Amino acid sequence: MLDIHPAQHAASTWKEFFIHIATIVLGLLIAVGLEQFVEYIHHRYEVRDTREMLRDEREKNQRAVALLTASFRLQAVEYQNNFLVLNYLKQHPGTPEDKLPGVMLWGTSDSPFVESAWKTALQTGITSLMPRKEVVEDERLYAALDSIASAEQVLWSNFTDATRYRLTDPNISHLSPADVDVELDRIQTMIGDNYKLGLALKAMHLRYPAFDTPSQEEVFAMRYRRDNDAEKAKLSAALALSDARVAKAQAAYDKARKALPTE
Repeated sequence: MLDIHPAQHAASTWKEFFIHIATIVLGLLIAVGLEQFVEYIHHRYEVRDTREMLRDEREKNQRAVALLTASFRLQAVEYQNNFLVLNYLKQHPGTPEDKLPGVMLWGTSDSPFVESAWKTALQTGITSLMPRKEVVEDERLYAALDSIASAEQVLWSNFTDATRYRLTDPNISHLSPADVDVELDRIQTMIGDNYKLGLALKAMHLRYPAFDTPSQEEVFAMRYRRDNDAEKAKLSAALALSDARVAKAQAAYDKARKALPTE
């Protein structure tokens, strides 16, 4: 609040009048300037504190992503194990549990991310005081975390379906042939879900290398590959026919891809 005090006596000349007016204007300018300076300093402290909180939050999320990456790797081998065990049971119905080529292993991810600092910065409007480039970078980071969390949630939902049989009888040897087929379908769905989780994690690493995520080779290794020499020789004639059908479109795609700017 600015206080303006009246003059002790009225100006008797134009000179005194203009001096009085100039004094008032100068006083107002100084007061407004000081007020803006104080506000500027306050905003600088707010931005500094917000950056520190966002930095701390990013470190916590880095640890959560690292744990989720380890979980992804564990789940990849566990779900493949389960598929092999179930597939054996499908081919050999009624095999006792102790005669199966393994036991069912069920693990799932649980690495909640934190975003309270980011939400607070948005709600309080602090992001409007920060450089736009910096805000966009943070927006993309939290969008990537949301994408990973969504993939994790889908995996958890299907995990609940796949492990439902354990509520009544955990011995898979007691499953009927029809139930084994259902369970095989569910475990293949989970393998696919874990693959999508790996893709989401890998995509984050491309933009934020500080986050520990699966490599592209690890993720793509989950797909069944038919590129060994025996498979290539067996399918060479059929492969040539398919290549001929898509050659023109493939060439156009390759050209368009090369034209993309590199970051």
